[in-house]
Amino acid sequence: MPVITAALPLPAPATWDASSYRACELCDHRMLDGNDLVCRCPAAVGRDHWRPVSVMRASYGSCGPDARHMRVEFDTLHA
Repeated sequence: MPVITAALPLPAPATWDASSYRACELCDHRMLDGNDLVCRCPAAVGRDHWRPVSVMRASYGSCGPDARHMRVEFDTLHA
């Protein structure tokens, strides 16, 4: 029976990249306003027509870091 004498070091946990909005880039609520990515989710932006993704995904934003209003329609017919 093998004996383990030393444990391998665990990799450092991945840190959250606050500047990455990949979920928003894939979301159906996304819209480009010039070069800026904005959100137009009715449940998230309220009476505004759209809001900057940087505001929506902030820790105090309506969608938050976990992208709770994200909606993606995946194309399953051509997979």
